[in-house]
Amino acid sequence: MWRGLIHAALVLCLCLQPAAQRLPPSAILQSTLNLPPLQLGDVVFRCGRGIDSAIISEISKSKYSHVGMVAALQPQIVIIHATTDDVPTKANQVIASTLSFFVQEAKRFAVKRYALSAQEQQQIAAFLHSQLGEPFVLDGKRDSLYCTTLIVKALGAQRSASLRFHYLQFFGITGLFLFPEDLWQDARSQVIYSAGEQ
Repeated sequence: MWRGLIHAALVLCLCLQPAAQRLPPSAILQSTLNLPPLQLGDVVFRCGRGIDSAIISEISKSKYSHVGMVAALQPQIVIIHATTDDVPTKANQVIASTLSFFVQEAKRFAVKRYALSAQEQQQIAAFLHSQLGEPFVLDGKRDSLYCTTLIVKALGAQRSASLRFHYLQFFGITGLFLFPEDLWQDARSQVIYSAGEQ
């Protein structure tokens, strides 16, 4: 019962929150200078400072509220991710962001790596690029397209088969959901970097 009341209160706060304003670049952005070399297919986690991040973190009991994947390394690192509002002119879709843009408003971020062959890395990058512009869909169905399911689709059925979707009511939608925490807890990948508030 209490969880339901907390959830309802958080959703109400989100609905009443004024339009988000850009925060000045955080110390997290500076910390990207210390990253080890990244690879295609690396999974990048972040937790923002907004109420939506707080809601996702609270519901999933996670330090992270959003996830993307490295899809290019040159001339700069590019993260492809499904988002609602990172870029107002590209709302509710799969977008490409530089790493610095992806983390600029984060209070923490981390990178995990799966053991991928060079061929698998290229296949994942090609798949991610093919998804650019696809609509963000959060409707409680297992085949919906939002940040975590984009990663699951990129990794393929074999690697994602053991990830557990959760049945719950989320933002007024009842169904199956996969949270960034589920990818974070996947023992088949290893943390190669983390930074920010703990």
